[in-house]
Amino acid sequence: MLYNDSWVRDNSPIFLVNNAGDVWGVDWDFNAWVGLKGGLYYPWDLDTLVAQKICDIEALDSYKTPMILEGDFIHVDRQGTLITTEECLLNPNRNPSLSKMTLKIC
Repeated sequence: MLYNDSWVRDNSPIFLVNNAGDVWGVDWDFNAWVGLKGGLYYPWDLDTLVAQKICDIEALDSYKTPMILEGDFIHVDRQGTLITTEECLLNPNRNPSLSKMTLKIC
């Protein structure tokens, strides 16, 4: 699999499992740790394809979301809780259109 320069934990899909045991991947966008203004490298075009390639290899359905995320800056507990930080998820170089209100973060 071709890629640019990222760690697979940062651009691989995040896997979701429903109550029936069905698994699918969430394909997040990736921009080399905050993009052209502060990111670590350019280009990252191949890195953004890794999640979908993994889902294809594993024959899993996937959901593509335009949200920019790295897999190591969220933590989940399998009970519906997701923990992250403003600096990561709400960084203007990642998701400038998001805010605490749009995400309903408490």
